[in-house]
Amino acid sequence: MSAYDLFVDRISEEQRQIVFVLHDFFMDYPQVQMKVRHRIPFFYLYSWVCYLNPVKPNGIELAFINGKKLSNSQGLLDDRGRKMVAGIIMNDPQTIPLESIGEIFAEALMLDKELKKR
Repeated sequence: MSAYDLFVDRISEEQRQIVFVLHDFFMDYPQVQMKVRHRIPFFYLYSWVCYLNPVKPNGIELAFINGKKLSNSQGLLDDRGRKMVAGIIMNDPQTIPLESIGEIFAEALMLDKELKKR
């Protein structure tokens, strides 16, 4: 069993549905890859861009590693007191804001490319 399958097996059904939607969405980007680190899925281009973290009771946080550097023009990112990371907590697979997540993810990928050049 893969590390991703182990992750999926240990979360609730509601969380699983959210993870599947986001995983499929991110994997549609040709250069983006997913690896499980610290028992959760990370998505990266040149470095870690974001990860999916289970939160109680049945949510998933989509956390962006350099989230505090993103514009957050959608108003969805919350740093919850963290210095670099900002994320979106989702509890319902039916209300995932994919259009806004796509905008944030595209910006995060551009930032990752910029940071690679330095």
